[in-house]
Amino acid sequence: QGQADSNIQTASWIAYGTQALRAAGKQVSSVNAGWAGQTSTLYSAIGKDELASVLPDYFFYSVYTPNDGTLTQAIADTQYATAMDMAETAFSLGVIPVLTFIAPNDALDAAADAIRKALIAQCEASGFMVCNLTPSLGNGALPERFKAGLKFDNFHPSSGAAGGYATAGAYFAQWALANLAFAS
Repeated sequence: QGQADSNIQTASWIAYGTQALRAAGKQVSSVNAGWAGQTSTLYSAIGKDELASVLPDYFFYSVYTPNDGTLTQAIADTQYATAMDMAETAFSLGVIPVLTFIAPNDALDAAADAIRKALIAQCEASGFMVCNLTPSLGNGALPERFKAGLKFDNFHPSSGAAGGYATAGAYFAQWALANLAFAS
C-alpha cells in the first residue's frame, strides 16, 4: 500500500490489523511489501517475485489503491485482469490470495466511483476471497467519501491510534477472525 505516513511498517492497515490479531491471541506476522506512492500496476510488476520468495499463508493484493488516481472503465478492466493473474499466481504457489480494497477516493466523481464499486463487486463474484475495508472508512454514498476524521488527504487514511489506518486495521482483524484460518 502507498502510505501517507513516512513509516510504512507501523502506519498501515495491515500493521494495525496484525497488532489486533495478536491481541486476540493469534500468532501472526505480516510484511507490507509496498512503498509510498505505489500503484497497483507498479506493485504487480514486482509482486510475483516477492510472493514466490516469501510464500506466505495469505497474499493480500490491493486491486485499487488511492494512488491509482481517477478510475476509468479501461483502467478497472486492466486492474481486474491483473488481480486475477496475481490471485492465480498465488494459488499456483499454494498461497491463498485475498483481493483487498482499502479506502474511498474523495477525488472521484460519481461516475468514477460507480466504476470503483463495480470493480469491487466483480472481484467479489470472481470466486477469490475479497477483503473490502472501504466500509470502515467510507460513508457509503455515491460518490463515496471518507468518514470525518479518518483521512490524511483525499486519497489516504489518517495515521494515529484513532485514525483511518487504525480503524481499517481493526476492521480487517474482525474480518480475518471471521474468514481466515489460524494455527492458534
